[in-house]
Amino acid sequence: MNYFGSSTYAYKPSGLATYSAGLWGGTRCAVALRAYASELGCLPVSATMTLPGAWKSEGVFDDEGSLKEGTMGAKTAGRMLDQLVWHARSMRAAREAGAAGE
Repeated sequence: MNYFGSSTYAYKPSGLATYSAGLWGGTRCAVALRAYASELGCLPVSATMTLPGAWKSEGVFDDEGSLKEGTMGAKTAGRMLDQLVWHARSMRAAREAGAAGE
């Protein structure tokens, strides 16, 4: 990600999605990625999409590869995407108004 430079990511919202075979769904990775994204100038939303047991047969995906309704993965995805959309709209309005940094 350093190849593109921090100006590519500055003042842009970001959402983190992680997965693992275990119960935590890559939460430790998300903690490290949040700091990394912030250093690039991204503004990560507080909600993180986590997919525990991502490749288990009774995991979070249906036969077509979509998230199963009612799973923790679907719930965390919805929360993260809601925040991401809100932040993206807010930041676009701020950039168009000539807010700091742009």
